[in-house]
Amino acid sequence: MFSGAGYKDSETGQDIVTWLDVFRNELAQPADGEISFSSAFDEASKTVSVNFDFRSALNKTNMPVNILAVITENSLETFQDNNLSNVEDPDLGEWGKGGIYASSTVYPYIIDDVARGTCGTTFAGTGGLIPAQMKAGETYSGTISFELPSSVAKAENCDITLMLIDSGTLRVLNANRCGINGSTDDEAGVSAPVAAGADGAPVIVCVDSRIVARAAEGTVTSSAYIINLNQTQ
Repeated sequence: MFSGAGYKDSETGQDIVTWLDVFRNELAQPADGEISFSSAFDEASKTVSVNFDFRSALNKTNMPVNILAVITENSLETFQDNNLSNVEDPDLGEWGKGGIYASSTVYPYIIDDVARGTCGTTFAGTGGLIPAQMKAGETYSGTISFELPSSVAKAENCDITLMLIDSGTLRVLNANRCGINGSTDDEAGVSAPVAAGADGAPVIVCVDSRIVARAAEGTVTSSAYIINLNQTQ
């Protein structure tokens, strides 16, 4: 993956723009709001509880923002087909002929960020957790709780992503991620105990698990699209 910054198309003379350039530009766009949270998994009840804080960058009137929770799992052992294992091409790297992955089937192959399920009324997220009337800089808190999807192999390998979705345009306004027993404020993934919900804070309980693809790495983004995936191991 490379950037086209500083390069010109030899035929048109126009700037070369790659996917990486578009992605970097997207991340540089200011978001309308931010979300931070902590997550805790209760082994006995198989329940994930997430306490979140949302802050808007602007004063908003009648702008409902939904929240979609996505759980992903890391360190899953699987296999990877490689139909180019006998092809000599430097662009293939270790997957080309002579590389360490130069086999028709690579096993074991470890994959991360496998979407296991969501908590939300729809893939557009759940409304009512954040008020439609918002003041810039004011914090709005709430709790989301849901059962661990049965497809999860090891809960300790899971991450939680919360996505802020504009209910009108269905654009992802922002997103953040932490470990299943972690906090977005603590990259080490060590969390403080999570309460069942502050006084007056909205609480939603979800038991229906569905699969989605999340925004790249759960990082800040001003737009993204949700797609439906088939559930796999």
